[in-house]
Amino acid sequence: MVCIPKQGGGLLESRWQVIVGLVLMILFEFFNWLMGGALDKFTFFVMPLVLLAVVYFLVTGELARFERRFSGILRNHLREERFVNDANRLRVEMIAAVRKADKFIMTTGGRARDEEYLSAIEKKVLAPGDLEYWRVILGDHIHHGLHIHLAKLYNYNNVHIRWHKEEILGNILVTEDQVILPLASPTPGAFKSALILPSIQIVQNYKEFVLKVFGEAEELSLQDLGALCIECRAEKERKSSNVRVDL
Repeated sequence: MVCIPKQGGGLLESRWQVIVGLVLMILFEFFNWLMGGALDKFTFFVMPLVLLAVVYFLVTGELARFERRFSGILRNHLREERFVNDANRLRVEMIAAVRKADKFIMTTGGRARDEEYLSAIEKKVLAPGDLEYWRVILGDHIHHGLHIHLAKLYNYNNVHIRWHKEEILGNILVTEDQVILPLASPTPGAFKSALILPSIQIVQNYKEFVLKVFGEAEELSLQDLGALCIECRAEKERKSSNVRVDL
Protein backbone atom coordinates (compact mmCIF):
# COMPACT_ATOMS: atom_id res chain seq x y z
CA MET A 1 0.00 0.00 0.00
CA VAL A 2 1.30 3.42 -0.91
CA CYS A 3 1.57 5.98 1.87
CA ILE A 4 0.98 9.55 0.71
CA PRO A 5 2.42 12.36 2.83
CA LYS A 6 0.29 15.15 4.15
CA GLN A 7 -0.35 17.79 1.55
CA GLY A 8 1.63 21.01 1.76
CA GLY A 9 2.80 20.64 5.37
CA GLY A 10 6.51 21.27 4.66
CA LEU A 11 5.83 24.10 2.22
CA LEU A 12 3.52 25.82 4.66
CA GLU A 13 6.07 25.60 7.46
CA SER A 14 8.89 26.95 5.25
CA ARG A 15 6.66 29.79 4.06
CA TRP A 16 6.20 30.99 7.60
CA GLN A 17 9.93 30.83 8.19
CA VAL A 18 10.58 32.99 5.12
CA ILE A 19 7.87 35.47 6.14
CA VAL A 20 9.32 35.85 9.64
CA GLY A 21 12.83 36.28 8.23
CA LEU A 22 11.76 38.94 5.71
CA VAL A 23 9.72 40.86 8.25
CA LEU A 24 12.64 40.93 10.71
CA MET A 25 15.03 42.14 8.01
CA ILE A 26 12.65 44.87 6.84
CA LEU A 27 11.99 46.00 10.41
CA PHE A 28 15.71 46.17 11.07
CA GLU A 29 16.27 48.40 8.06
CA PHE A 30 13.18 50.48 8.93
CA PHE A 31 14.44 51.22 12.43
CA ASN A 32 17.87 51.92 11.01
CA TRP A 33 16.28 54.50 8.69
CA LEU A 34 14.32 56.06 11.58
CA MET A 35 17.56 56.45 13.49
CA GLY A 36 19.10 58.52 10.70
CA GLY A 37 19.81 56.13 7.89
CA ALA A 38 19.47 57.17 4.28
CA LEU A 39 16.06 56.62 2.62
CA ASP A 40 17.60 55.47 -0.65
CA LYS A 41 19.59 52.84 1.20
CA PHE A 42 16.40 51.60 2.89
CA THR A 43 14.58 51.45 -0.46
CA PHE A 44 17.53 49.81 -2.20
CA PHE A 45 17.61 47.08 0.43
CA VAL A 46 13.85 46.48 0.86
CA MET A 47 12.69 46.38 -2.78
CA PRO A 48 14.75 43.29 -3.72
CA LEU A 49 13.40 41.53 -0.62
CA VAL A 50 9.83 42.30 -1.66
CA LEU A 51 10.46 41.05 -5.21
CA LEU A 52 12.16 37.94 -3.85
CA ALA A 53 9.18 37.26 -1.58
CA VAL A 54 6.75 37.58 -4.52
CA VAL A 55 8.76 35.14 -6.63
CA TYR A 56 9.09 32.74 -3.70
CA PHE A 57 5.35 32.60 -3.01
CA LEU A 58 4.52 32.17 -6.68
CA VAL A 59 6.89 29.22 -6.96
CA THR A 60 5.83 27.54 -3.69
CA GLY A 61 2.17 28.07 -4.54
CA GLU A 62 2.66 26.25 -7.85
CA LEU A 63 4.57 23.48 -6.09
CA ALA A 64 1.75 23.06 -3.56
CA ARG A 65 -0.83 22.78 -6.36
CA PHE A 66 1.36 20.21 -8.12
CA GLU A 67 1.70 18.21 -4.88
CA ARG A 68 -2.08 18.14 -4.38
CA ARG A 69 -2.62 17.09 -7.99
CA PHE A 70 0.00 14.35 -7.75
CA SER A 71 -1.49 13.03 -4.48
CA GLY A 72 -4.93 12.88 -6.11
CA ILE A 73 -3.51 10.88 -9.03
CA LEU A 74 -1.91 8.42 -6.61
CA ARG A 75 -5.13 7.93 -4.67
CA ASN A 76 -7.21 7.41 -7.80
CA HIS A 77 -4.93 5.04 -9.70
CA LEU A 78 -2.73 3.08 -7.32
CA ARG A 79 -3.91 -0.18 -5.80
CA GLU A 80 -4.69 0.07 -2.09
CA GLU A 81 -6.03 -3.41 -1.38
CA ARG A 82 -5.02 -4.87 1.97
CA PHE A 83 -4.91 -8.48 3.08
CA VAL A 84 -5.70 -9.31 6.70
CA ASN A 85 -4.73 -12.71 8.06
CA ASP A 86 -5.56 -12.43 11.75
CA ALA A 87 -8.99 -13.00 13.32
CA ASN A 88 -8.63 -10.21 15.89
CA ARG A 89 -7.36 -7.76 13.28
CA LEU A 90 -10.26 -8.62 10.98
CA ARG A 91 -12.70 -8.04 13.82
CA VAL A 92 -11.16 -4.62 14.51
CA GLU A 93 -11.32 -3.68 10.82
CA MET A 94 -14.99 -4.64 10.53
CA ILE A 95 -15.98 -2.72 13.65
CA ALA A 96 -14.01 0.31 12.47
CA ALA A 97 -15.70 0.19 9.05
CA VAL A 98 -19.13 0.12 10.68
CA ARG A 99 -18.34 3.00 13.04
CA LYS A 100 -17.03 5.09 10.16
CA ALA A 101 -20.09 4.51 7.95
CA ASP A 102 -22.48 7.43 7.47
CA LYS A 103 -24.61 6.49 4.46
CA PHE A 104 -25.11 2.73 4.44
CA ILE A 105 -24.03 -0.63 5.82
CA MET A 106 -24.64 -3.64 3.58
CA THR A 107 -23.81 -7.15 4.62
CA THR A 108 -24.56 -10.73 3.66
CA GLY A 109 -24.37 -13.94 5.65
CA GLY A 110 -25.88 -15.28 8.84
CA ARG A 111 -22.96 -16.26 11.06
CA ALA A 112 -22.22 -12.91 12.71
CA ARG A 113 -22.22 -13.26 16.47
CA ASP A 114 -19.58 -10.83 17.74
CA GLU A 115 -21.38 -8.60 20.25
CA GLU A 116 -19.21 -5.52 19.76
CA TYR A 117 -19.59 -5.69 15.97
CA LEU A 118 -23.38 -6.08 16.14
CA SER A 119 -23.60 -3.39 18.83
CA ALA A 120 -21.66 -1.00 16.59
CA ILE A 121 -24.21 -1.56 13.82
CA GLU A 122 -27.09 -0.96 16.24
CA LYS A 123 -25.59 2.34 17.39
CA LYS A 124 -25.22 3.53 13.79
CA VAL A 125 -28.78 2.50 12.93
CA LEU A 126 -30.27 4.22 15.99
CA ALA A 127 -28.13 7.38 15.72
CA PRO A 128 -29.59 10.51 14.05
CA GLY A 129 -28.88 10.56 10.33
CA ASP A 130 -29.81 8.88 7.07
CA LEU A 131 -27.83 5.64 7.36
CA GLU A 132 -29.48 2.58 5.77
CA TYR A 133 -28.80 -0.96 6.98
CA TRP A 134 -29.20 -3.79 4.47
CA ARG A 135 -28.71 -7.45 5.42
CA VAL A 136 -29.25 -10.57 3.36
CA ILE A 137 -29.28 -13.68 5.56
CA LEU A 138 -27.83 -16.71 3.77
CA GLY A 139 -28.40 -20.36 4.55
CA ASP A 140 -30.71 -22.35 6.78
CA HIS A 141 -29.77 -20.97 10.19
CA ILE A 142 -28.47 -18.03 12.20
CA HIS A 143 -27.05 -17.79 15.70
CA HIS A 144 -28.92 -16.33 18.64
CA GLY A 145 -26.77 -13.19 18.87
CA LEU A 146 -27.67 -12.24 15.30
CA HIS A 147 -31.30 -13.20 15.94
CA ILE A 148 -31.55 -10.79 18.88
CA HIS A 149 -29.73 -8.10 16.90
CA LEU A 150 -32.07 -8.31 13.91
CA ALA A 151 -35.22 -8.62 16.04
CA LYS A 152 -34.21 -5.44 17.90
CA LEU A 153 -33.89 -3.49 14.64
CA TYR A 154 -36.63 -5.21 12.64
CA ASN A 155 -39.26 -2.45 12.78
CA TYR A 156 -37.01 0.50 11.92
CA ASN A 157 -37.64 2.09 8.54
CA ASN A 158 -33.93 2.32 7.72
CA VAL A 159 -33.41 -1.43 8.28
CA HIS A 160 -33.94 -3.88 5.41
CA ILE A 161 -33.68 -7.62 6.12
CA ARG A 162 -34.27 -10.52 3.73
CA TRP A 163 -33.36 -14.19 3.55
CA HIS A 164 -31.90 -16.41 0.85
CA LYS A 165 -32.14 -20.07 1.76
CA GLU A 166 -28.98 -21.01 -0.14
CA GLU A 167 -25.49 -19.80 0.69
CA ILE A 168 -24.93 -18.65 -2.88
CA LEU A 169 -22.11 -16.23 -2.03
CA GLY A 170 -19.70 -15.50 0.73
CA ASN A 171 -19.88 -12.95 3.50
CA ILE A 172 -19.59 -9.31 2.40
CA LEU A 173 -19.47 -6.03 4.32
CA VAL A 174 -19.93 -2.88 2.26
CA THR A 175 -19.89 0.74 3.44
CA GLU A 176 -19.64 3.90 1.38
CA ASP A 177 -15.83 3.89 1.35
CA GLN A 178 -14.72 0.25 1.48
CA VAL A 179 -15.57 -3.40 0.94
CA ILE A 180 -14.45 -6.16 3.31
CA LEU A 181 -14.51 -9.70 1.94
CA PRO A 182 -13.91 -12.34 4.64
CA LEU A 183 -12.36 -15.43 3.05
CA ALA A 184 -13.46 -19.01 3.62
CA SER A 185 -11.86 -20.71 6.61
CA PRO A 186 -11.23 -24.44 7.23
CA THR A 187 -13.00 -23.96 10.57
CA PRO A 188 -16.78 -23.65 10.02
CA GLY A 189 -18.15 -20.30 11.11
CA ALA A 190 -14.72 -18.81 11.77
CA PHE A 191 -13.19 -15.99 9.75
CA LYS A 192 -9.52 -15.13 9.94
CA SER A 193 -8.52 -13.78 6.53
CA ALA A 194 -10.08 -11.04 4.44
CA LEU A 195 -9.49 -8.60 1.61
CA ILE A 196 -10.14 -4.92 2.33
CA LEU A 197 -10.89 -2.91 -0.81
CA PRO A 198 -11.15 0.88 -0.40
CA SER A 199 -11.78 1.61 -4.09
CA ILE A 200 -14.90 3.74 -4.67
CA GLN A 201 -15.59 1.92 -7.95
CA ILE A 202 -15.40 -1.48 -6.23
CA VAL A 203 -17.72 -0.17 -3.49
CA GLN A 204 -20.25 0.83 -6.14
CA ASN A 205 -20.00 -2.56 -7.86
CA TYR A 206 -20.54 -4.51 -4.64
CA LYS A 207 -23.33 -2.17 -3.54
CA GLU A 208 -25.21 -2.92 -6.75
CA PHE A 209 -24.47 -6.63 -6.33
CA VAL A 210 -25.83 -6.77 -2.77
CA LEU A 211 -28.95 -4.86 -3.81
CA LYS A 212 -29.49 -7.35 -6.64
CA VAL A 213 -29.18 -10.29 -4.25
CA PHE A 214 -31.48 -8.48 -1.81
CA GLY A 215 -34.09 -8.08 -4.53
CA GLU A 216 -34.00 -11.83 -5.25
CA ALA A 217 -34.20 -12.82 -1.55
CA GLU A 218 -37.36 -13.52 0.44
CA GLU A 219 -39.04 -11.27 2.96
CA LEU A 220 -39.28 -12.72 6.45
CA SER A 221 -41.19 -12.00 9.64
CA LEU A 222 -40.03 -11.93 13.24
CA GLN A 223 -41.37 -15.48 13.55
CA ASP A 224 -39.25 -16.50 10.57
CA LEU A 225 -36.17 -15.07 12.30
CA GLY A 226 -36.94 -17.21 15.34
CA ALA A 227 -37.32 -20.28 13.14
CA LEU A 228 -33.88 -19.66 11.62
CA CYS A 229 -32.18 -19.30 15.02
CA ILE A 230 -30.56 -22.63 15.88
CA GLU A 231 -30.52 -21.91 19.62
CA CYS A 232 -34.21 -20.96 19.64
CA ARG A 233 -35.07 -24.04 17.62
CA ALA A 234 -33.17 -26.25 20.05
CA GLU A 235 -34.92 -24.62 23.01
CA LYS A 236 -38.31 -25.07 21.39
CA GLU A 237 -37.59 -28.74 20.66
CA ARG A 238 -36.42 -29.25 24.25
CA LYS A 239 -39.62 -27.77 25.65
CA SER A 240 -41.70 -29.83 23.22
CA SER A 241 -39.86 -32.97 24.29
CA ASN A 242 -40.49 -32.17 27.98
CA VAL A 243 -44.19 -31.71 27.31
CA ARG A 244 -44.41 -35.14 25.62
CA VAL A 245 -42.62 -36.74 28.57
CA ASP A 246 -45.04 -35.15 31.04
CA LEU A 247 -47.99 -36.43 29.07
